[in-house]
Amino acid sequence: MITSENPPPQNPPPPIVTDPGILQKTLFDDFIQSVLANGEMVMPCIPALTEYYIWRIGALFQAIDSRFSQEQLQQVGQMIAKNLVEGFRISPHSRLRLKYEPSQPTNEGYKFKTSILAASVVEEYQKWVDSRQPLLFGSEPNAKVMQVAAQFEDPTTVTVLDVGAGIGRHTLALARQGYSVDALELSPTFVERLKNAASTGQINVTVGDILDPLVRMPLAHYRFAIGVEVIAAHCRDVEQLRLFLVKMCDVLCSEGLLLFAIFLCQDDYEPDPLTRQISQLHWTSFFTPQDLASAMEGLPLQLISNESFLEYEREHQLSETGTLTEQFCNWATGGNILVPSVEKPVVELRWILGKRI
Repeated sequence: MITSENPPPQNPPPPIVTDPGILQKTLFDDFIQSVLANGEMVMPCIPALTEYYIWRIGALFQAIDSRFSQEQLQQVGQMIAKNLVEGFRISPHSRLRLKYEPSQPTNEGYKFKTSILAASVVEEYQKWVDSRQPLLFGSEPNAKVMQVAAQFEDPTTVTVLDVGAGIGRHTLALARQGYSVDALELSPTFVERLKNAASTGQINVTVGDILDPLVRMPLAHYRFAIGVEVIAAHCRDVEQLRLFLVKMCDVLCSEGLLLFAIFLCQDDYEPDPLTRQISQLHWTSFFTPQDLASAMEGLPLQLISNESFLEYEREHQLSETGTLTEQFCNWATGGNILVPSVEKPVVELRWILGKRI
């Protein structure tokens, strides 16, 4: 029997914690739980960097919230991998955006959302041009273009197609010499600028992308076609390179000449997917010699010459204010994507001249 003289046993009171280290950790844990974060990360859509992106985002969530689980990280990783592939498919200039904020209303854990920011090619090209003054290619025509054009004895009998005409540095120079020039340019801003600069009826300017299957130019019409800035900036794979060459063969008349610039790598260099993807991000799409041969296979196009862009232009530069700025030379030798070689560049811009047969 329990009486006042025989009370029931009592649980001993919890010990008083006086250890400074334990007290400090408890206070710090409480502080961490009260810290909230929200924000976003924006990164290029490079599928070859998927694992790195997942690691980096995992480190971010670990820093802002230790309760972020491996299951959640796996979910984010799956979303990221899918978005990177889709974004890069849309454009090499797409961006992956990850937004995160505390879960409401409890503020326990975080919710996150990924999305793709994809500007049009025209918008990205305009940004690229606006950020570089003077323009990367300069305002003067290339010596190789003018040298090939000079092979035609009477300019007034020659119609030229300038694909990716830009500000018209070749279109205008050729028109001044008497050639009739059709300029194809995808940027409306450049088209307007070119139209304003064209003081002769020998220039016809069209808005369009040569890689758009619906964009058609007159068949078997041109004796000379040039594509100086198109392939490096817009051809993303062998299929698009072949599409460009097929269209050029279609519009050239028999014995017509095609001159284009292309980034080619050395025979013994095998590019990995990461380097190929980043090259497109930096407007430096490059191809192996085997890629070029594959794109030309079966086409009525005879290869006449394959020579270094820089070596030719250095030797034949038309004026002191030509195209060979330090920035351009770095770009033309693959310096935007690879460490430049002191001897032979691993990737370099080449002049390719062919004849329609």
